[in-house]
Amino acid sequence: METDQILIIVCGAIFLIFGVGFIFAKTDESARKKDEKRFGPLPNISMGGWYILGQNKILKYFMIAIFIMIGLIFIISGLAQIFSL
Repeated sequence: METDQILIIVCGAIFLIFGVGFIFAKTDESARKKDEKRFGPLPNISMGGWYILGQNKILKYFMIAIFIMIGLIFIISGLAQIFSL
């Protein structure tokens, strides 16, 4: 097994974990206020921008689908390279 195949599988797992984690992430206004209370004011350019993107349901589910599909494609590609040897 080469390191390239392992790297592809690890990248796919990271994308898959990010997509599944984003399913459970709270992006409503109460979650933003709770984080601002805990960490201070969140600017819209960095951390606070994800709350704005996450509140749009269509965009949130689109991002979840894209990240899960990319993760599965990377994992399947890496496993196909391993088993074709």
